[in-house]
Amino acid sequence: MENQSRGGVTLCHYDYLADHGITEHRSTLLRWENDGRFPLRVRHGRNRVAWIQSEIDEYLESLAAMREAGK
Repeated sequence: MENQSRGGVTLCHYDYLADHGITEHRSTLLRWENDGRFPLRVRHGRNRVAWIQSEIDEYLESLAAMREAGK
């Protein structure tokens, strides 16, 4: 599924996450969201969710920065 731009915000779906190495199960992602460890999803339909792409990119950058800090 292609990323969608809504009001200047680009939404990304599970395929974007997988393409960027985030392959955890949907229930794991939800648990991480509830724990504040992962960006919150956005509902854009009755049974559809996505994430704000810039927040996912920032999350991945923070993981890389933590790795660098740990060296």
